[in-house]
This record gives sequence, structure tokens and C-alpha cells, in this order.
Amino acid sequence: MSVGYLLVGLAAALWGSIGVIGKGLFQQGLDPLTVSTARAGFTFLAMVALAAGYNRRLLVVEKRDMGFFVLYGLVSVAVYNFAYLSAIQKTTVATAVVLLYTAPAFVAVFSYYFLGEAFTGAKAACLLFTLAGCFLVVKGYDAGALRLNGPGIAAGLGAGLTYALFSIFGKKGLARYHPWTVVLYSQGFGALFLLAASRPWRLFAEGHPPEVWIRLGALALICTVAANSSYIMGLKRLEASRASITATLEPVVAAVLAYLLLGETMEGWQVLGILVVVSAVVMLQRAPSSRRQEAGHNV
Repeated sequence: MSVGYLLVGLAAALWGSIGVIGKGLFQQGLDPLTVSTARAGFTFLAMVALAAGYNRRLLVVEKRDMGFFVLYGLVSVAVYNFAYLSAIQKTTVATAVVLLYTAPAFVAVFSYYFLGEAFTGAKAACLLFTLAGCFLVVKGYDAGALRLNGPGIAAGLGAGLTYALFSIFGKKGLARYHPWTVVLYSQGFGALFLLAASRPWRLFAEGHPPEVWIRLGALALICTVAANSSYIMGLKRLEASRASITATLEPVVAAVLAYLLLGETMEGWQVLGILVVVSAVVMLQRAPSSRRQEAGHNV
């Protein structure tokens, strides 16, 4: 397996731990919007501090590209979080996750038109397998776990769309900047938009125990700094569509961790879904890249 797939797989595994960490925070009384704002804000501050101590050139972007990062942060951090949380609120977690993982399909379309990536038969097959596998992993077959309504479906599809654009924006940003810079500025501007929609001062005024701050630190450093940086570095080596399909390992990891650490049940259909997703990712990394990618015409 190539380095690119390993990096994206690592990112998916780290993202998969968000549910376990987040559940503990919600049990402490924090709401999803506060957690999302703290996650993006602490991530930005940590990355600025590390870049300032390691290589200050990572903090430099040209003025002409500032609008790009503002849009990146708005769409793929702020709007994504709002849409995903709204989908969970208006439907169920299972419904929201099923709709979220329409993202690889969006990426496949966008990367074909905007990044010059070919949409091969092998890639289409892997896409369908991962979508089906994710559906099984999150118990999409259980009617009781799904609750469909117009606003909820719209929010869920909006989450899938903005999640997909994370890869498209990322691929464009990597053409000019280091992966660290791309993640840093997207999270920074995303945090600013989330701050405008939340009341972050409450986090510091409510006297939370050390466990809350440890979990928030892990959410920022492990699930965002390490995960997003790993994904962006993998994205630099892979087609955006391939990276997005590989990232569907996230709900697989989340389901396994919930079973091991939270005592949640694991049904036979979920196990089948896990096997389907993993098999599709293995098939994908063995399938040849498109000629346009190999020829270096991709962005």
C-alpha cells in the first residue's frame, strides 16, 4: 500500500475517534456547536504556535490567496459543522452519517470537472461498495434508526457537499502551499465563522473539570491537527476522489471503537459493512491511476 493511502487511512482512523471523545464532552454538558468552535479554535492556536517555533514560513500566505482560505474555512469548516449538526438535530445520527457519506460521490464528480481526474469503472465500483458498506456500518438498514424529513435531508446532503469540498479546496491549496499551511488557515477562518455563531466565553466561565480540557485538547491535537495534516499530506499524493473514498474508513473505525470502548452493540450487518468498506479500499489502491494523473495534468 502506498504512503498516500496509509496517510489517508491514518487520518480516517483518527477522525473515527471523534465520536468516543465527543460523547464524553456531551456527557459533561457541552453542546455540539461549542465543541466544534473549541475544536477549530484550539487547532488554529496550536498550529500557529508550532509553526512559529518550527518554521515561520508556514505562516506566510500571499494576499491574493487570502480569499481562497476564507472561502475554504467558511465552506469546509464552518458550514460543514453547522450542516452536519443540523442534520443530527433534525434527523438521527445514523441518518446524518448516511447522508454525510455521499461526499465521495460529490468528490468524484467535482474532481472530474475541476481537477481533471478520470472517473474509471474501477473507481465507480469502489465508490458504490464504500457507500453500501457505510450504510450497513451505521445501521442504515434499521428503519428505527432513520428519520427522514425535508430539512434534515437537505442539511445532511449539505454536510456531504461541504465535506466533499474539503478535498477539492485542499487539492487546490496544495498546488501553492505546504499541507500545514493549508490546514492552519482553513481551520483559522473556520473558527472565526463558528465564533460568530456561538458563545465561546461560556466554555471558560462554567468551571469544567480537567477531563473536559484534556478531551478538547485531544480533539484539537489528535482528531484535527494530526488527522487533517495526515489527510492533506495523503491528498498531495493521491487523486482527490481516491482519497475521499479511502476516508470512508472513518465510520468503520468509529463503530469499532464504540463497540470496544463504549459497550455499543455490533450487529452482523455492521460487520459485513466493515468488510465491504475495507475490501473496497484495498481494491481501490490496487486499481491503476488515470492516465491524466500519471501524466501530471492533475492539479
